[in-house]
Amino acid sequence: MNDLTPFTIGIPLFYSPFPLLLGTVYALATQVARFVTGLPGLKPNPDGSPSKLADPKMNPLLGRSPDVVLGADHTGGALSFFNRPASLRILQQLSYLMRDQEGIIRYIRRKKDAEKEQGEGNVRQSRFIAVIDKLFDLSYKAKHDHCPFVLAVVLFHMLIRGLMLRLFYHRAAVQLQSKYRYYKATTQRKQNLGPALLLQRQWRGLSTSLKMYNLLNSVETIQHNIRASQRKKKNSHFMTAVARMQRCWRGAVARKWYRIMRASAITIQKNVRRMMILVVYNKEGRRLAAKFKAESLKVCGGAYNMCEAEFLARKAALIAKSRVQLHKHRERNIDYRRMVAVHGQSKHARQKKKENRENLKGSIQPVRTTWAEPIAVSVSRGRRFQREREILAGKLQVTPEGENGENAVGFKKTPIMALTENAGRHLVQTMAPELQGKKVSF
Repeated sequence: MNDLTPFTIGIPLFYSPFPLLLGTVYALATQVARFVTGLPGLKPNPDGSPSKLADPKMNPLLGRSPDVVLGADHTGGALSFFNRPASLRILQQLSYLMRDQEGIIRYIRRKKDAEKEQGEGNVRQSRFIAVIDKLFDLSYKAKHDHCPFVLAVVLFHMLIRGLMLRLFYHRAAVQLQSKYRYYKATTQRKQNLGPALLLQRQWRGLSTSLKMYNLLNSVETIQHNIRASQRKKKNSHFMTAVARMQRCWRGAVARKWYRIMRASAITIQKNVRRMMILVVYNKEGRRLAAKFKAESLKVCGGAYNMCEAEFLARKAALIAKSRVQLHKHRERNIDYRRMVAVHGQSKHARQKKKENRENLKGSIQPVRTTWAEPIAVSVSRGRRFQREREILAGKLQVTPEGENGENAVGFKKTPIMALTENAGRHLVQTMAPELQGKKVSF
């Protein structure tokens, strides 16, 4: 008892000198009862704070963990563990069961007198009471005076253990009931809420999928627009650079063409002027000019012997005669050259040849409005005129400006480029499957 009492009442060590100081069992029991009813150290401190023994945080023996109270070697479960509050509640229950039982106690104490006065059978006596009564009779007749006390302690321990066993069964029943009710409630909840949870799960999954799909579509749209904007900006810079390069190149071509045209025009003018001189001042023309010059000098030499009017008249007549003679000489030379040029050709043949030359305009070079118009401008204007003629003839459908490869800037796709693209597509189709997804540039 001295070893079990500290774990029962929740103190670390029981006052061990009690069995040595107190000689009889009755004195020892009285002192232990007085010690239990007023445990030292359970009273509050003078400042009002609870004592360390009464505080579960400070006294581990008041805790609910069997490993802390009984040690790590404890093999029992949590249901079979009784700490100090639980043990005191069991004692309280025992006192509750023994309350208002004065009639039975009085009957046991003066059973013989009551039987004589009232007769037998007035109080219903069970076999347990009869056995206990017999045990106490035997203890009183024993040679040791502490036998009744030991029997009472043993009966008290049996009652305590019975109540503990009852509480253990009650805990086990409560645990089983809580588990069963939890299982029953969860099962019923699953049966009732299972379809609703399934619908909710499916709908939430669908809504999340739709939301993610919309987000992905939005991301793809944003990426497409951003990339298109960047590509448009890049193409704009590229087209600006290409247009600038084209302007510079076309300007250089036009300047070179203008230099060539100017040199050609100068050559043509030089030859025309030479021809104009040659058809007048050939060998015969120079002879006529020398003849009229000699006559003019002769007239000028005799001017002192003539009056002014006669001199002027002879001078004007000589100038007119020289002009008429030189004009006739020029016409004869021109007719001769024409006859050589059209020798062996009829008038109809010459007319047809002239028409053919008119039709050949623009076959070698584009037709220009003026001799100073750049070739690039004349080429672009010729393309627009050709497209308008095809539209009027019904060979081409009317489309917005910039389609069908007719851009104001850039380049026109040639047949060679179309053949190159077709060859590239055919090459991609014949490539290995793992390489078809990669970008191939031509």
